[in-house]
Amino acid sequence: MSVALIPENDHLLLVVHSSRIDGDNKIFMTVKQSDLEPGIFASIEIDLQAVVYLNSLGIAEIISVFRYFKGEREKLKMVLKNVDASIAKLFDVVELAHVFEIHLKP
Repeated sequence: MSVALIPENDHLLLVVHSSRIDGDNKIFMTVKQSDLEPGIFASIEIDLQAVVYLNSLGIAEIISVFRYFKGEREKLKMVLKNVDASIAKLFDVVELAHVFEIHLKP
């Protein structure tokens, strides 16, 4: 899996170039191994255009990324964009749809 990190001022875009997020922790490890300071970003956006499969371990990985960047702050805006409808349903089922701003694929 490949993940592109694109920082712009206080916004960070992560582009996932894989069809699956299934707990291999590639997204989180890419973030941790970068030289990006977690406290400087007001918003994080993860582009899931290529992703067609996400399991509970993948959800846990997205939560880990969120927690890493949120740290001790009260708020951090996290946007999941280009989300497949079936994946968006998973966030509803596990009652996390209110934590992230979710934008479906057009």
